[in-house]
Order: sequence, then C-alpha cells, then structure tokens
Amino acid sequence: MEILEEIPNLKENTAVSLGFFDGLHIGHKKLIQTLVNDAKQKGLKSLVYTFKKHPKTIVDNESKPITIYSLNDKKKFIKKLGVDILCLLDFNDLQKNIMPKDFIKNILIDSLNMKHLVVGYDFKFGKNALGSTDLLIKYSEKYNYTYDIIQPIKKDFVRVSSTLIRKLLKNGKIKDANYYLGRNYTIEGQVVDGKKMGRKLGYPTANLRLDKDFPIIKPGVYITKTYVDGNEYKSVTNVGFNPTFEQRSFSVETYILDFHQDIYGKVIKVEFHKKIRGEIKFDDVNDLKEYIKWDVYSTKKYFNLID
Repeated sequence: MEILEEIPNLKENTAVSLGFFDGLHIGHKKLIQTLVNDAKQKGLKSLVYTFKKHPKTIVDNESKPITIYSLNDKKKFIKKLGVDILCLLDFNDLQKNIMPKDFIKNILIDSLNMKHLVVGYDFKFGKNALGSTDLLIKYSEKYNYTYDIIQPIKKDFVRVSSTLIRKLLKNGKIKDANYYLGRNYTIEGQVVDGKKMGRKLGYPTANLRLDKDFPIIKPGVYITKTYVDGNEYKSVTNVGFNPTFEQRSFSVETYILDFHQDIYGKVIKVEFHKKIRGEIKFDDVNDLKEYIKWDVYSTKKYFNLID
C-alpha cells in the first residue's frame, strides 16, 4: 500500500472512499471492502482519503473525541483490507474551509482522478460540513463518476458507530466493544521501566509507554493476551492509576503468565478479552496480593488452563 501525506495529482483512475475511520469497526470494514472490490471490478486503484487526527481537533479542540486506535494501527488495518493508496493528511485550514463543490472538483476529480466513490450514508465534508451524500450524487453525472452509498450496519438492532465503541470502552464493556469492532480491542506500547511494584509482589509486569492520544479505557483489571515478537501469551492487565500506591499517572501494566524474558524496550501488543474487576485501593498490600492471585486464577480459568 502506498501512503501519501499530501494531496497528489494522480494520472491513474481511482475509486475513492472518504472518512476518518476511527476504530475500523465492522461498518468501516464493509465500506472499505466494498471500495476494494468495486475498484478491482472497474479496473481502478482503490484510495482511502483520511486524516491523521480527528477533524474536531482543528474545528473544536474542546469537544474532540479520543481516538480508538493509534495512527499506526489505523494504517495496518487499512493495509490489511487490500487498499492500494492511503491518502493520510493533516486536517488543515484547506480541509476546514474548502467549499463542498470545490472539494469535489479540485480534489476528488482534478487531483485524485476519481471515477468511482464509496462513502457512508451520513458522510459530511467541506466547510461547516455542508457537503453530503446528496451533493456527491448530484455531481456524479456532471463529473462522470459512479458511486456506492453504504447504509448503516446494525447488530442486534444497534447501529455500529465509533461513538458507540468509545462509550463502551470508557465504561469498561470490553466484550461489547469487541463485538461491534469485529475484533478484540488491542493497544500497542513500548515496554519501559516502572516502579517495579509488581515484581515486589511476586507478579512482575510489563509497563507500556503509550501514544499520547491513547483512549482511556475504564480503569480496572482485564483478562488479556499479550503478543511479544509475534508470539501469543495469556496475561492479566491493569489499566489505571494503581490507587494502592497512589500513582497519579495513567498506566497500562500487563502480567504475562509463565513468562520470564527480558523485554524492556520492545514494542508489545495487548489484546483485551474481558474485564475482571474495577480498580481497588487496598490498605494492606497482602490483600492486594490475594486479589492479584484471584485475577490470575480467573484468567487461567477463562483460557481453560485449569479445570
């Protein structure tokens, strides 16, 4: 997949999909798969047009949503879907202020050489989000392009959306978030030195340095899998502030079962499966050790490692 960070002037004909695609949930996946399939059938290059940061970061920084996945994960997911070109841009004043008609003519037609369009039914674009799918359909004859408008995806009568998934993550409802994502939620981070409290308790943890835009999952203890050098390990992960030790900064620490390697400096991936409990402040460290022991037991039971 070719990644472009500026608006190109393409000579080859393209099929284009537009959106922020936060989370790449099952609705986004269907849209991009439609793009790739349509492009192949029509002999076009598939192109996803998206942004590095959510447009609300520029439009209204106070109300900007925290992203579900890091930018690196977003690239990986889009590449995995078979897209030819990823146009990954800064949402700047041009993007913010361009009139919808000019966006269609100057960017989609003149720059991207678009011959086919795939967007969601509620897609908005241009200054003050005045552009809509109705406008894109209206101009299709003038500029000679075809289109596919993707209707909302529903599971159990619930419309799948990034907003819904953010809310579920924030409330610690990992199993529900995974259901609507269509995959288990994961985070990646580099293993860094911590206070080594887990080691003192007999449960050494890998402390992750995270992207600054990491979405804050509800603090608590989760059943997880951790991937190191592509190998899968069962794990227990604490997300939050470690109130027993009065830690002020938000952290993610994972205890990998039956694991004894030195992985400082490595980038590892943690995959969330189920929440065990919320964070608890213990007055006695021995009580904390007993809870951790139970967390490990719950994890082993979940993965059928014990009867």
